[in-house]
Amino acid sequence: MKWNPVREFWLPMAFQDPAFLHALIFCSDGFGAIATGVKERPASVIHLRHAIRIVNERLSAPVPIITDTTIVVVCSLAHTEVCGLGLLKVKLLILCFRN
Repeated sequence: MKWNPVREFWLPMAFQDPAFLHALIFCSDGFGAIATGVKERPASVIHLRHAIRIVNERLSAPVPIITDTTIVVVCSLAHTEVCGLGLLKVKLLILCFRN
């Protein structure tokens, strides 16, 4: 049987980290929406907001919590934004993480 990175790596990580779980749901739905010609769905935006809130809490802690999973969340959200919604929203997303 071939190695499946989603089953072997991404899903276990998502079940251990709430920010990544929300990001994974948002990204999955985002790419599905792009495939059907829809920009974004309200339900997926809720997951985006949760992921951003959790990452903001981690980064604004007295000692910022920067884990591999936090980096994966930021990269996943940025990748989805670039692929589906354009650079203007990527800039907004980056500003959200900085503040």
